Amino acid sequence: MSQPYISTRADGPEHSIWFETRPRHLAGGGDPRHITQALRAAGWKNHSDPDYPHVVLASPDHRHTVALEPETSSYAAWWRIQAHGDHGQWYATFGGNTPVEILAGLTDALLKPVPKTAPEIWPTLAWAGWSYERDEHGNETATHPDTILSLRRRNVEPAESFF
Repeated sequence: MSQPYISTRADGPEHSIWFETRPRHLAGGGDPRHITQALRAAGWKNHSDPDYPHVVLASPDHRHTVALEPETSSYAAWWRIQAHGDHGQWYATFGGNTPVEILAGLTDALLKPVPKTAPEIWPTLAWAGWSYERDEHGNETATHPDTILSLRRRNVEPAESFF
């Protein structure tokens, strides 16, 4: 028995995975399939609740998760990307207006092997004009010149829990 055709917003030409607006950041969030289809093709499993409007994907080794949970405000944290396990724990959140190409740059990096040494990001951000602070506990913060974005790294003692 075949499934009935149900028309959705995703069927419209405006929801195709192509973008013509320049500069891109003025176009809004874009089509989430740009990210979810690439992750699914790489073996990530969908752990979403079919009765709830969200997407939760987990990497084959369960070290990374990506969740898309739309909110009423496009400035709320729609996207949550997390790492768990032996290589450290971290998370990043992004609002609904974050272009999917930016998010795809991050999620595509999750598909690559873990580098033997991590690049030092702080000098690069300082060179690009970001402010940089390190407190007495070793916590580091860099803030974009327009203050629209910040990056934080907490120094976690071995006895502490990050989450």
